[in-house]
Amino acid sequence: MQAAKRNWPAAVAAFRTSLSKRPLEETVIKLYLAQASAGSQAEADKLAADWLTKHPESLALDYLLGDQAMARGEFEQSEQHFRKEVAARPGNAVALNNLAWLLFHAGRPGAQELIDKALALAPNSPAVTDTAAEIQAGAGHLEKALALQRRAVQLDPEQPLHRLHLAEY
Repeated sequence: MQAAKRNWPAAVAAFRTSLSKRPLEETVIKLYLAQASAGSQAEADKLAADWLTKHPESLALDYLLGDQAMARGEFEQSEQHFRKEVAARPGNAVALNNLAWLLFHAGRPGAQELIDKALALAPNSPAVTDTAAEIQAGAGHLEKALALQRRAVQLDPEQPLHRLHLAEY
C-alpha cells in the first residue's frame, strides 16, 4: 500500500518487516525496488547481492537486476545477469534479445546467434524484431535490416523508435 502511494520510507519498512517474517524472493524484489526508488541504490544492491549469495537460484531477482543495470547503462553488469538467465532459461526470448543487444553494442561475438534464437521464439515481438534489424544493419546487411524494421513498425506502429530506426536504415 505504501509503495502504491510512493511513500518509499514506509514501503521499505513494511517490506523489511515482511521479509524478516517470511523470506521470499518476491518480497526481496519489492524491497529492492522500494529502496532504489527511495534513493538508496547502494543499500538495494547490497540486499540483492546478499540474497543471491544465499539463494543463487533466484532467477527473477537476477533478471530484474539485469534489466535495472541495463537501464542505468551498466552494461557489463547487465550482461552477467542476462547470461545467468539465458543459461537457466534458454527459452526466454526477452533475455536472449537483451543479451544479444548487449553483445552487439559491446562488439563481442554471439549477438547474431542469440537474436536468431529470440526471433525464432518470439517472431511477433516488435522489440526482438527491432533488435534483429539493428544487428543486421550493424553487419552491413541493410536489405535484411530494412525488412525486419518494416516488420517491427508493422507489429507496433505506435512506437516512434521503430520508425526512427526504419528511417535510419
